[in-house]
Amino acid sequence: MPPESPTTDAEGPASLSRRRMLLHSAAWLGTAMTVAQWESIARAAAPEPPEAGTLFLDRRRFTTLGAAVDVLLPAGETPGALDAGVDRLIDRLLAEWAAPERRERWQAGLDGFDRLAQADGAHGFAEGTRRQQSDLLQRLDDAAYADGGSGGFYPEFKKVALFAYFTSEAGATQSLRYERLPGEYRPCLPYTAGDGAWFWNGYAYEL
Repeated sequence: MPPESPTTDAEGPASLSRRRMLLHSAAWLGTAMTVAQWESIARAAAPEPPEAGTLFLDRRRFTTLGAAVDVLLPAGETPGALDAGVDRLIDRLLAEWAAPERRERWQAGLDGFDRLAQADGAHGFAEGTRRQQSDLLQRLDDAAYADGGSGGFYPEFKKVALFAYFTSEAGATQSLRYERLPGEYRPCLPYTAGDGAWFWNGYAYEL
C-alpha cells in the first residue's frame, strides 16, 4: 500500500504532518527501515492533545524528560523542544515503537539523570536550577563524545530528542528551512551566515 498522499489544494492549504513526512521519507529514500517500522514510528507521531496523560513513562520520569529536552533544545528565536512536543513524542515512541530493552534503558537513564542531580544537591533533575541542569548535561555530553567516551544512555537520549524535534513541524519549518517540493537538484547554493540548514527527509539519527 502506498504512503498517505500529501495534502492537495482541494483539501485546503498545504500543511506539514510529521506522520506524512515520515511515511514519504521511507518511500522517497528507500531507507533501510521496513514498512512496518516506519508505520510504527508514524503511528507514534500522530498528534496528541496537550492535556493527554502519558502513555508509557510515569509522571516523575516524564517530568525529568521534559526538563532535559528543554535544556537540550530551549525556546529562543525559534520554538523549543517542549513547544514541538518532543517529550510527548518520545513517550509515544517508547509506548508504541520501542523494544522492551529500549524501554528499560530509557527508564533507567532518566532515573540516572535524577540521581546525578541529587548528587549536585537538587531533589531531582527537574527541580535543579537551569545552571545545574545545563552543567549536568554538559558533563554527560563531554563524557559521551570525548575520545574513548563512556557512551551510555546520554547519546541515545540526544539522538532521539534531535530526531523528534527536527521531524516536528516547528523544527522542520522554523529551526530548519523546509521546501515541500524542492524541485531539481542544485549542488551549490548561496549561503548567508546565520541561515538555517535545509530539512532533509533522511533524518533518522541511526535510531
